Amino acid sequence: MNPATRQSGLFKRKRSNKIRIPVELHPQYNFIGLIIGPRGKTQKELESKTGCKIAIRGRGSVKQGARGRRDGKVMDSDDEPLHVVVTGDDQRSVDAATDMINQMLVVIDDEKNVHKQLQLRELALLNGTLKDD
Repeated sequence: MNPATRQSGLFKRKRSNKIRIPVELHPQYNFIGLIIGPRGKTQKELESKTGCKIAIRGRGSVKQGARGRRDGKVMDSDDEPLHVVVTGDDQRSVDAATDMINQMLVVIDDEKNVHKQLQLRELALLNGTLKDD
């Protein structure tokens, strides 16, 4: 590789972090739903706020019967425990996204979980079934 090309920033090294989802401890808790949100809105908001790519990988990340990847190949991480991969251009962004996701991975009763309540409200709004209190 040409050293001049390497300095241009075209081949800037990405930073990443893997966050394990505690499904073994809380098998009935919907961590994936909290991270993705209604129609992917929460995941998209996290990505736009932090500038990072957020992906859920590992066993259970693809629904039963779903094809998974578009090319049909099995991903390397499919045999790993369920986890979130955060990838960004700088460590500060990756750390910020990691902190936000870690806050979602704390098990809270649905009635007390403000994040969950906001997601349910957003979903009702998207579906046109929101009832004003």
